[in-house]
Amino acid sequence: MVLTVVVLWAVPSLSVSVSGAAVSRDSALAVLACVTRIPDAVSAVTEERERTTAEQTAFKEFSTRIAALEATAIESPPVTTGACFEPSRTDTAASLEDVRAAYRETVMAVAHYEEEYDEPREEHMAAEFGPDLAGIVESNDVLTPQLQAALIQASDAARQDRAAFRRTLDREHDALTDARQRLRDVSATTERLTTTPLSQRSFDDVLGAEGRLQRLKADCEALLKDRQQQLHERPSREGIQLQEYLYGPRSWTFPVLDDTLDCLSRLREIERRIVQTVSRRP
Repeated sequence: MVLTVVVLWAVPSLSVSVSGAAVSRDSALAVLACVTRIPDAVSAVTEERERTTAEQTAFKEFSTRIAALEATAIESPPVTTGACFEPSRTDTAASLEDVRAAYRETVMAVAHYEEEYDEPREEHMAAEFGPDLAGIVESNDVLTPQLQAALIQASDAARQDRAAFRRTLDREHDALTDARQRLRDVSATTERLTTTPLSQRSFDDVLGAEGRLQRLKADCEALLKDRQQQLHERPSREGIQLQEYLYGPRSWTFPVLDDTLDCLSRLREIERRIVQTVSRRP
């Protein structure tokens, strides 16, 4: 839980400029304006979901194409490498150039390949299928039934991995949209509280507004607690590690925590103005 403390208190307080002692609608707009990272995070997750789905589809297409190839069984005893068979160059079988072409035209043909990977086929295949299987595809010429089955199995595993990651991204997307709505609700309530300047409101009305403000702060604090619990209780790939992977290239890593802390800071500024107004009244 040490990281939790760092996340919560390493963010500096931000002040909101409010003219005079009156708390106006600008204050409510300032609360909404603090929700800047979550929408960007939603866009990032949406893009990652699209890329993951594209890769999932590409590996399925690769498996289909490999299954359609006509492999030829070899008669001589094969030399094994790992769990796969390395065919003899003297035996006749379907060309592995068909396999290499299928990989280029499916897995490497996704629109984001160059931007995200930008690596040669053999390097990418080794990362996805393992160096032994990728090495056989690169250094041999014939496709045996054993090698064909190994390629289909490896491709299906890569597809299933994308499917699992897509479910993780779906959960992150749901968490982000839920947090965004909760902060929008805080902003909407703040707007209703601040429509009339404090200087034009009764003492009891001002105190009532202060009480509702306390509940809004409690809502933000509950969101902070819920989000931290999500990050620490999920597996690493869905918690802190996922935040770093998705949002690390940006200037922030924890969009929900950062936006909520900013909203809390603005609510505290409004509270300070209320106290200032009450103390100045005769």
